Amino acid sequence: MMQTPLAFCWGRFTPVRAADKRKTSMFWKTHAQSFAVLFVLSACVALFAACDDSPSDTFHETKQPIINSDKKIVSFSVVQLNESSAEIVKLVNDGEGDLLISDMTIAGQGAELFKVRIQKDVDYAGEDLTLLPKEERELQVVFTPTSVGSASAALTIHCNDPGAQEYTITLNALEIGPQPQVSPNPVVFGQVKADETETQKVTVANVGSAPLTITNISISGSLDFTPEVGTRENVTFPAPPLEPNASFELRIIYAPPSLGPDVAKLIIDYEFGGEPRQYTAEITANGADPCIRITPSDQIDFGQAIIGEATPKAVTIENCGNKNLTLFNIALGTGTAPEFELANLPPEIEAQAPVVLAKDSSRQFLVLFTPAAEDPYAGTLVIESDAPSRKLIEMPIYGVGTYNNCPVAVAKARVRGSSDPFSDQLVAAPLEFLEFSSAESSDPDGNAITNYRWSIIAAPDNFALSFQPRAESENPEIQLALVGDYVFELTVTDEHGRESCTPSRVTVRAKSDKQLVIELTWRTPSDFDETDTCMGCGTDLDLHFLRPGGIWDDKFGHSDAHFRSTRADLNAWGAVGIDDNPGLNRDDVDGGGPEQIDVRAPAFTDGSQPTGYNEPYEVGVYYYQDWNFAPPVLASVRIFFNGEETPSVVLPTVAPGQEAALQMVVSDPSPAAQGHFWHVGYLDWDATGGSFTETPTNSQPGLGFPN
Repeated sequence: MMQTPLAFCWGRFTPVRAADKRKTSMFWKTHAQSFAVLFVLSACVALFAACDDSPSDTFHETKQPIINSDKKIVSFSVVQLNESSAEIVKLVNDGEGDLLISDMTIAGQGAELFKVRIQKDVDYAGEDLTLLPKEERELQVVFTPTSVGSASAALTIHCNDPGAQEYTITLNALEIGPQPQVSPNPVVFGQVKADETETQKVTVANVGSAPLTITNISISGSLDFTPEVGTRENVTFPAPPLEPNASFELRIIYAPPSLGPDVAKLIIDYEFGGEPRQYTAEITANGADPCIRITPSDQIDFGQAIIGEATPKAVTIENCGNKNLTLFNIALGTGTAPEFELANLPPEIEAQAPVVLAKDSSRQFLVLFTPAAEDPYAGTLVIESDAPSRKLIEMPIYGVGTYNNCPVAVAKARVRGSSDPFSDQLVAAPLEFLEFSSAESSDPDGNAITNYRWSIIAAPDNFALSFQPRAESENPEIQLALVGDYVFELTVTDEHGRESCTPSRVTVRAKSDKQLVIELTWRTPSDFDETDTCMGCGTDLDLHFLRPGGIWDDKFGHSDAHFRSTRADLNAWGAVGIDDNPGLNRDDVDGGGPEQIDVRAPAFTDGSQPTGYNEPYEVGVYYYQDWNFAPPVLASVRIFFNGEETPSVVLPTVAPGQEAALQMVVSDPSPAAQGHFWHVGYLDWDATGGSFTETPTNSQPGLGFPN
């Protein structure tokens, strides 16, 4: 049985020798009371000093755990609705005793949007965790927004650290929600004479993180501005919602009855978490006042940026008017986080002097963001000018610090079915399909790449095709439906929501080896998605190419190359062989086009060939079916001679600045065959190549085929 320290010490007290008994007896009797007191004091000393220094001593210092983490605040940048982003938190036991974690809980506004994983894809389920002294353990905090608005919560770790039995880590997420953006902003028309018209294309995009539900678009102000489709009070727009990163195009028509300045606003009403909000963009025309345009137009969002490194964002100030623009000040607003700063400002601003921008000129400077911690930061860019409607511009600035490096996007492509290596630059034939590859994309931190986003940066006019099966596929495909140059772009995102800092691009030239290529494209303003593919998804126009002496819409003699005739059916054109036979290579039935007819070497029309012709070919366009889309459609024809990658002829011919398109309204109420027909013109061919004579557009289109 274990002895108490007092009993143990008493048991080891050294007894008095027998020879000294008599001598000490009197001593004990005389000093008994004093020794009793002394004994009690000695026992107390023994009790606290543990008189025996052997290993069996039961009084010792307890070794305690100390919980710590690499961050006390976990911040999430913008995450798209119903998608997930994960941040790593490293727990460490800085003490000398075992750290026992008995529970981890999340509480606060939006707590249900956060969860903890103890390893990848393994959610914490209430089990006990143990960290030995100096041991580290990584946790994943996952944020999955399911509704608009901001979110914040607290992760509480319950443990046996005497000084922090409830260890708290703050969880913050930036506001999740839709955000419309109009580009350009402002919308500026030049000097337009009385009774003339000009049309401006306006892109409406959702740059937010949740679907955008637009309730109305309207134009307020000068009556000289009207939408191409709809009314000023209710501009026609696609059915909501508009997904993040998606956009659509509006066209605004300016038709002044007299010369003079005009001002209006494009107003977008939308919903944010069930509450109404409004976005406006200025519209000006024939203005004599200064005009200012800022790029980016609405906010400067750094997203995530590496802690301790300066990340730049360029800002461009443009004079969009006809009069000199004066800039008085460019600065950061009061309350802006010190992690933001300005660089490369115009020297006049540095010298506290005004900057004068002439018409069509611009200046550029940088906003730098150098985060100090894994926290969200905010500020305001302030620009003062003499533009009457925008004298003071206050643009929000956002950013979040991170240690997570950008993933690296690598985009490559090749012609589908080819054995050629993937490349970021290639030449292909029109109508070929490209297959893309993101396989060489990587992440310097070893994180998984979880999201891909492909974009069409540049394409020939009226290109109306999309990536298949979708733009978010890892390795999608697309058809090079038109002759010309293309630029495609890839952005990747890692498992923690970090986007590639620099997108990767693929440049492609679609070039034909045929001497004649004819392309038909069209635009239906009431069809806001001309990239969708199904019967009835869009209007249907048909391209026709008529042999000299032929019959339009020839169903049996095949003298009219159109959708009813295969290339084999058209073998009676010109000489024996296929080189001078036309063929319809693409028939489009769901809106936008293109339709394409080509001929490797057309038979001459000047009578110089025995098997040639003495009359020109003819080109026409027929409005076959509207599928109940509201009129009109706007048709365009491009003709390429001798393998050129730029069109030799663009039809109809219009004044500079106007859209090369002919309005067609009446579709074919089959079987009456009385839709609108556009007789585009006449094509001659000789030893020097082709030439085209346009049919005057003031007589076009007609009703039905002109046979």
